[in-house]
Amino acid sequence: MTRWSLVGSLAMALACGGLFADRAGLEQVRQALGVVAPDSYVAVYAQAMSEVRLVGPRCGEGLAVLQALDPDQREAIVRHLLDDPIALCPAVCGGSDLLPSLAPMDPAERTRAALTRCDAEGPDPVFGDLAGLRTGMAALEYVLFRSLQERAESVVPSFADQRVPLAVGLVVAGTPELVPTDVVAMDGTFTPPPGVFTALADTLRTCPSPHLRHRLVIAPGGAVQAVSGGTDPCVAKALAALQFPTAPGWSFVDVTWTVPPAVVP
Repeated sequence: MTRWSLVGSLAMALACGGLFADRAGLEQVRQALGVVAPDSYVAVYAQAMSEVRLVGPRCGEGLAVLQALDPDQREAIVRHLLDDPIALCPAVCGGSDLLPSLAPMDPAERTRAALTRCDAEGPDPVFGDLAGLRTGMAALEYVLFRSLQERAESVVPSFADQRVPLAVGLVVAGTPELVPTDVVAMDGTFTPPPGVFTALADTLRTCPSPHLRHRLVIAPGGAVQAVSGGTDPCVAKALAALQFPTAPGWSFVDVTWTVPPAVVP
């Protein structure tokens, strides 16, 4: 390596962070993340990464504001962080043509295209064992947070235990705007029998807003790991108690339904 290439590599490492990352702080972050709920995980994770020198200052400033933004605003900030040559946020499979190629696509197409591009460069070292969740993540957040996780693990190898909660958090954060439908409708990586949800009708009718417009993240074995979408905690509690023993490992399902009134004899 020439003197100038060595200097350039060192300058890039300093700008991006990681070289002098706060290892003790990152270990504290790892322990603290263990009590964070799935719907808050991505925001807390981003905030934490901005504070432990894992990234450079400009990238850290962008990560720090993500928690206060709605999904559309968050996507715009993440796009800027990945595209801004001064921010120098880490990015995997993020060649210069990736972001422009994703721009005209709808969110689902964008995620599929990003995954295809990333997988063409090699196996996913972070979410490879969680393949059933990756299509539920927003494309740009997948690219950014996968690279942040890789960097964290390079500093503190035990940070690998955050792969599952990060994946679940990203799928929760990627929940689309769902609208109740006249009949049970589903999308995702797993399609359970509709009767699983219609059997809840009597329970759901006792809730203030008895409609399904939710994403369920399902763990191996069939337990519901997280519920997102909707606004009624009563409905969310009913969905969280479901079991899906036929689910193919880590998976998710988006379900919508307008629960009909009870039939009065």
